Amino acid sequence: MSLLGIDIAWATPGVPDIKSTGAQWVARYFSQDPTKDLTAGEVQQYTAAGLGIVTVFETSAGRALQGHQAGAIDASDAIAERAAVGLPQDAVIYFAVDTDTTWASVQDYFDGVCTIIPKAQVGVYGGYQVAEGGHSYGLKYIWQTVAWSGGQWSTWATIKQTGGTVLSGGADIDYAEVPDFGQYPRPEDDVTPQDKQDIINGVKALLQDPTLRGLAEADNLWWLSHALQGTVPNGATPSQASSIIAIHNELQNLANKPVAPAVPPTA
Repeated sequence: MSLLGIDIAWATPGVPDIKSTGAQWVARYFSQDPTKDLTAGEVQQYTAAGLGIVTVFETSAGRALQGHQAGAIDASDAIAERAAVGLPQDAVIYFAVDTDTTWASVQDYFDGVCTIIPKAQVGVYGGYQVAEGGHSYGLKYIWQTVAWSGGQWSTWATIKQTGGTVLSGGADIDYAEVPDFGQYPRPEDDVTPQDKQDIINGVKALLQDPTLRGLAEADNLWWLSHALQGTVPNGATPSQASSIIAIHNELQNLANKPVAPAVPPTA
């Protein structure tokens, strides 16, 4: 899926202007600049119009390079602003790395962020290396920009900022790539946690059946056991490794959308 959205900083388009772009969601800012920040009124207007809302915290382009204490301070400020505009405590907040850098240079900052906000509610915005590092760090919400990416797109990107603007340059174009990209209202999920665990347990049981593993046509299924953990076994070919990563990504997305248990094929 690719769901069109726009991110807006200082521009102040109304809902009709936003909807005229075809956007189905809007990304807005938390910062230390009231002229840039999301307001409670906007939250009400966007929600009433059926627009999803993504929030991102950014004070300066290189703020994430300033370490653990900076991350903790920014996270505290972000949750205060989130509460002030009426968003719930479990609403996801992205933190911007708006400069060309590596994950290693910003991990200390995100360590600070995650002492204040649970990692499950934290996202990162940045280039390819930051996107890849953010995933390895355990962040679910990865907003990658085309800038500083060298033409590469992370498999884990939940939002892609591909370049281009609308509204006379006042808003950047983005695409959500998964059903749950950290938006508010949160996506509905008709599958209970136990349903999901039952699905995973069923896949494990299927893969651990010696008879099934012995079937030539089922050999590729055995790689799913590694995909469940996101590990690539020694001796895997590049093609197998790619499949493992892709399947692991799909399993991670299991929590983001309703899934009906599949019926295992008979031998």
